[in-house]
Amino acid sequence: MRKRLPAGTYLFILAVITGTAYFINLGYNDIWNPNEGFYADAVRHLLQNNNLLDFFFNNEYRFNKPPVTYWVIALSCRLFGLSEFSIRLPIVLLALGTCFFTGSISGMLFGKKTALWSGLVMAVSFQFLINTRYAAPEIPLTFFFTLTMYFFVRFIVYRKPFALWSAWISLGVTMLVKGYPYLIIITAIMASYAFFSTGRNFRNFVHELKQYRILTGIVISLLIGMSWPFYSWIKFGNDFLHVLDTETTYRAFRYQADWFRDLFFFPLVMLWGFLPYSLVFIPVAIASAARADYRRELLFPFVWGAIILMVFTIARFKLPTYFIQAHPAMAVVTGWYLGQSRFSFGFERWIKRLGIFLPGMVFIMVFLAAMSLLNTGHYYLLLLLLPASSLILSYRNSDKRWILGTFPLTALVALFLLFTASVLPSLEKVRPYKEIGAAIRSRSDGKNSYVYLENRFLHNLPYYSRQKTAAISSGALQKISVQVPYFLLAEEKDTMAVAQGSTLWKGIVYKKNSEAAFFPFLLSYYHYLHGDSSGFRKYRLLMVFPGKNILPQGYPERE
Repeated sequence: MRKRLPAGTYLFILAVITGTAYFINLGYNDIWNPNEGFYADAVRHLLQNNNLLDFFFNNEYRFNKPPVTYWVIALSCRLFGLSEFSIRLPIVLLALGTCFFTGSISGMLFGKKTALWSGLVMAVSFQFLINTRYAAPEIPLTFFFTLTMYFFVRFIVYRKPFALWSAWISLGVTMLVKGYPYLIIITAIMASYAFFSTGRNFRNFVHELKQYRILTGIVISLLIGMSWPFYSWIKFGNDFLHVLDTETTYRAFRYQADWFRDLFFFPLVMLWGFLPYSLVFIPVAIASAARADYRRELLFPFVWGAIILMVFTIARFKLPTYFIQAHPAMAVVTGWYLGQSRFSFGFERWIKRLGIFLPGMVFIMVFLAAMSLLNTGHYYLLLLLLPASSLILSYRNSDKRWILGTFPLTALVALFLLFTASVLPSLEKVRPYKEIGAAIRSRSDGKNSYVYLENRFLHNLPYYSRQKTAAISSGALQKISVQVPYFLLAEEKDTMAVAQGSTLWKGIVYKKNSEAAFFPFLLSYYHYLHGDSSGFRKYRLLMVFPGKNILPQGYPERE
């Protein structure tokens, strides 16, 4: 009899391929606008100043986020040098760690059979996957959030005190990634789980909370999580408190009129953000919630996801990235289903059609469209052997159901490999930020100056130029009062009237400040490839020499 590839071995091979894909061309792209620019420049200042507590962006204090994201990036840059790769490396490592702990949670709750599935589902959840490509707090937050949940699950399964105290310490670190609201969210998950797991009996509920050492744990988490905010308040006073209020209280409670649309914001985010398995998770979650035995079995991931959904639906300010912290819980539920057959044949048939084949075919069509429209090499068609292997092996293998479930995963990994290997590197043709920064540094001779940008602000330019950067209107180009040589990045048509300037660089720049809305940027690039450059503007970088070369008041000092 011919030997067949075990499903577990195939899943492990896919895990290795997916993990490797995270690293492909990781440092190739310039720093992305706007969010990555904040962290790149802040870490540059941190290393330059040897100050782990005070953060700067564009030569100004930055209070907007707690320190852990800066610290992990700074550690990487200290070890490997300041570069795009070392800035993004800790994000990828924390992403892989998140997948590992997601699988570990699934393994503790449901056994080893589901652990690899849950980790893989987490690794390819669409919104999580795309956030691994740039430095921002979302992945560190998801890692420490998941780490907290991992230690909490270890405690409720094994009742080991070390796991409990590790959970409270991890919660404190989570607060140092994104702020004190996560103390409320995670303690709400713990308390809700205690309430439902004790049969909603108040006396048993109180006893369970005592087992969690909840008051002592909250104190430990507060001591860790509020240490940096307390330091910043002592040092900077109301300046810090104003930013803290804007970043937390205002976002949570500011008035928004369209409450009906807000109600469906995160369910829609769940639908596209958890692809390719959202169309598996949603019907499985609904069907499982309708059965008492499955509700009990899936209680912890259900409570985890439900609390995040409720909290951020109530909060007034909404971003899709807020829901990434629910993805590990959703991956655990999805892995539980994919690892073991639990439903009727009719239900399974519809899941196979709607949740497995449909997303897989959609991603293959997107793959082919991207190849055709963005002029990638035809040899990238070989990547489609990945989803093809899933279909072929499922047909020829006794573990048919297990391997068939990998079809949407392999289709998305093939698409991700196409983007990391070809599409994202090709975008650098219209992203000249490093080149602009190098031109500025080559003429600044290590001295501080100013960089003025006409009608816009590029958040990665302070990092690349090593200079104070400011936006200026077109009408003010002739009114710049700086009396030392400065740099001006302006539209080519507007630089003709600037006297006493020498051209350092000229080329095209994306006309919008943000590349975070990636699809419009990609669409502009597609049009550019086909002769329509309306999504970009022709810019010229000048070094301007005023008449008097004296140091004006307010000239930035070197740090």
